[in-house]
Amino acid sequence: IKAIAKTIEICKIELSLTNQRVVGRVGVVKRNTMDTYLDKIQTIKVNESFFGRLFKYGEVIITTAGSDYHFYAIKNANEFKKKAMSEIDAYQDSKIAKQAKALAGAMKE
Repeated sequence: IKAIAKTIEICKIELSLTNQRVVGRVGVVKRNTMDTYLDKIQTIKVNESFFGRLFKYGEVIITTAGSDYHFYAIKNANEFKKKAMSEIDAYQDSKIAKQAKALAGAMKE
């Protein structure tokens, strides 16, 4: 029964990336969710088994200050990590640009 429950859980994993957030949901009956801003992410790690590399899937582990979130059987896990890291960099750059603009505006006054 545990194997069936784990299979259903793996089939119901959602992991989304936007230009500001990462949102993830795992499970059907018991649902675990994460929703965090990109600048709150400390690390993103990908674990791939032999078959994972062969069939292009892996486990994505997202670490925030609060906890670790595990997402199993993510298709193209390394691509997700690359895109997430790129979005994190762009998000941080936009925050710095906004701060600089606000500071420049305050200095004019």
